Amino acid sequence: MRSTTSTRGRPPASSAWLEGTLQRDGERLRVSLRLLPCTDELPPWADRFDVPFTDLFAVEDAIAERVVRALGPRLEPGARPAIGDGLGKAVACFQEAADLDPAYAEPHAGLADAFLILAFAGMAPPAELWPEARAAAEEALRHDPDLAEARIALGFLRLLQDGDWDGARREMARAREADPLSLVASTVSAFVHSLAREHGAELALARRAADLEPGRFVAHWCLGLALVHAGLFEEAIAAHRRAVELTEGSPVMKPVLAWTLARAGRVAESRGLLAEIEEGGGYASPYQLATVLAALGDREGALEALARAADTRDPWVSLLGVDPMLDPLRDDPRFAEVGIKSGVLRRTP
Repeated sequence: MRSTTSTRGRPPASSAWLEGTLQRDGERLRVSLRLLPCTDELPPWADRFDVPFTDLFAVEDAIAERVVRALGPRLEPGARPAIGDGLGKAVACFQEAADLDPAYAEPHAGLADAFLILAFAGMAPPAELWPEARAAAEEALRHDPDLAEARIALGFLRLLQDGDWDGARREMARAREADPLSLVASTVSAFVHSLAREHGAELALARRAADLEPGRFVAHWCLGLALVHAGLFEEAIAAHRRAVELTEGSPVMKPVLAWTLARAGRVAESRGLLAEIEEGGGYASPYQLATVLAALGDREGALEALARAADTRDPWVSLLGVDPMLDPLRDDPRFAEVGIKSGVLRRTP
């Protein structure tokens, strides 16, 4: 069965339209893109390509990659479209598809995935995007209860926003049953094993994810964490450097690399990267900065950053009670106070 959806993105500040057509035929999706500049700054551009319709993250990444690859050389020297631009266009495409056919589940799942990537990549404070992602995932499941992409998105939200471990495991199990080759199902499942300190299972799933999709930053993020837990520090550094490259220096991946460098004993490099993050502007999660400072042995700085995370309702704080990255701080009474203040830990009698 073949289905066709025409979409048109909203005009960006550079005064150009991005039009797109999505044609689905079984497990294949044909994406046709056309750039229509409103000024003479850019020439018109068009492209068409096929991708497997097994993972909406792959569709979003492919659209962003094609646009960036085509337009990068045409822009002024030193100017390069950010990954957020491509994802913003993907959001516009999925939103238009959902508006055209509200009962079609896949565009809603695509929106949920795109909002999660934007939050995870540090393009906006996650607390602003979680509700949008949840609403889109739930709408997708209302139309297709077995849609793996939507189950994955909801499982991630139940883990990170709700702290609902059992619910997250159930969602991920259903997602992997529906789509055994899903990259995101593998990476989020590996993350759950990481937090549960089941590091053997974590590494197996992480390696599988990286083998399935070597061009995706979440696969290298997941693999790097697992390699650190396995004591394979040089491999972990390489994985997290690749994750930073694939997100074009995203503020969410740099702290992870800084943490890995610190765990590997490369303190000077870790501190240099931490300074670069703090001076670079943009959103950087204080929770993630706390993990780096804890790995560097800066207990005071780490606890101060965690307090900021609690004050600003940083969504990552929901992991405070179980995150292995924060183990160096658990014997400090101030750590428990932060957890109690944020509602993650309970005061003992």
